[in-house]
Amino acid sequence: MKLRCKLEGIDMGDEIIAVPVGSGSSEVKGVLRLNNSANTIVQLLTDEISKEQIVSRLVDDYEDDSKSIDIYVQEVLSLLNDAGLLVK
Repeated sequence: MKLRCKLEGIDMGDEIIAVPVGSGSSEVKGVLRLNNSANTIVQLLTDEISKEQIVSRLVDDYEDDSKSIDIYVQEVLSLLNDAGLLVK
């Protein structure tokens, strides 16, 4: 899976505001409010990547168990999918 379009992030301190830009952005409505780990997931999705690869990468970056990270990644992917941002 990967993102339908590029997301341009604006760092607001505690959160990142992500705005769809470029090709495919006209199909997406609104902006996203992301924390740092969700932003990492978004950045990984600029290239074709599987959910398992995302979880593996986050397990390496964050000190948490893979089950908790897997649940979190699924929540973020669902949010992105509901916003029309994912191409599977």
